[in-house]
Amino acid sequence: EVGILVNSFRNMMDEINRLIDEVYVNKIALKEYELKALQAQINPHFIYNSLETIRMMSIGSGDRETASAIKLLGKTMHYVLENTGTASTTLDKELDYISSYLAIQKLRFEERFNYTIHVPPELSLSSYKILPLLLQPIVENAILHGLEEKENGGRLTITLHTEEENHLLITIEDNGKGMTGEELQNLKEQMDSSAEPDTSGSIGLCNISRRIRLIYGPPYSMDIASSPDGGTSVYLLLPLLPAD
Repeated sequence: EVGILVNSFRNMMDEINRLIDEVYVNKIALKEYELKALQAQINPHFIYNSLETIRMMSIGSGDRETASAIKLLGKTMHYVLENTGTASTTLDKELDYISSYLAIQKLRFEERFNYTIHVPPELSLSSYKILPLLLQPIVENAILHGLEEKENGGRLTITLHTEEENHLLITIEDNGKGMTGEELQNLKEQMDSSAEPDTSGSIGLCNISRRIRLIYGPPYSMDIASSPDGGTSVYLLLPLLPAD
């Protein structure tokens, strides 16, 4: 009986030690994760704050153009920081971010392209929500792959339509070089596939398409129309969801 008790005691101590080790290891892992998460927050904020310092120095030296560019860049970074990992933002904040992004691109391309954003007067942008960072990859793709080769007369238009009562249609159009039928078909196949895209230009568009299908489900989707030298149009059919 004593031997049985001794063995039981030893087994109990072994189990306690194992649990202590497990908890200790998990605590270390948790601390490392918290540290990495904190570092991930610090680095972008450090860059943002540094940009603000440089902006103030530019203002102090009278370089208003550089100061304006840095302000726009800091504004876009702040929006990305705020919305990384979040489930939604309001339409007005998303469009304000896109406006800042386009203003930065205008500094680079100057008069080679212009842009407009059309919003129905009856649509209260602050009253409805959208997936954050949904539009920027599409706009970026339109500029870099559609309009970059145009020396002048480039045009990018973003239009919001309310479809019936509960649908929102966002159209992003450019008058750039467009795509051939084969290129367009290949892109659509990649958008419908679960495999990784094979070209860097299609990664952003494929990700947007998958996000819409994953979060909203049918019947919501992204569609593309394009023709050589006829520009490209991207259509996002989204639910019109109240911000609250």
